[in-house]
Amino acid sequence: MTFTIDKPYEIVRESIPFERFLDGHYLQADIYNSVRLDEYSASRIWQDDRKRVFLDAVLRRRYVSPIVLLEKPDSTREILDGWQRVNVIRDFQYGKIPIPQSLGNVPQFQSLIGRKFTELLLEIRVYMCTVLTLNADIIKGITNAQEIHRLFFDLHPGYIPRSSNACTNLM
Repeated sequence: MTFTIDKPYEIVRESIPFERFLDGHYLQADIYNSVRLDEYSASRIWQDDRKRVFLDAVLRRRYVSPIVLLEKPDSTREILDGWQRVNVIRDFQYGKIPIPQSLGNVPQFQSLIGRKFTELLLEIRVYMCTVLTLNADIIKGITNAQEIHRLFFDLHPGYIPRSSNACTNLM
């Protein structure tokens, strides 16, 4: 007898260019249709210094942990982990976060420090939107709220949801 454990779902890695976050069309259901996992959101809004550190890492093209998306049976996707990371990218694109001063030692950024995305030359904006990416682990094959609930708590050990039926609106 062979010892095996079946995987409860499929995980697919995808690299998402920044441009797909700009108008929300990639995660439109998540961002604009109010299924924002509010019951799950870690309720910790990143402070400006943490946003700058994350943006610095992304702009230097360093490793950042992937966001985790749940692909629902209708092929829409929900963010299970990574709201703050997505929001930093979108805030940068909408001019709410300037290029951090910490990039001053990178020759390509020296003349751009303190500028907002909307103030950059078109060539630079196009580059950032098409070349810079955020990795996502896409979870496929979960068909019930209990499995989603379990996955969320696997991602966030020790977290207590705001309501006992936090997953029921996801399927």
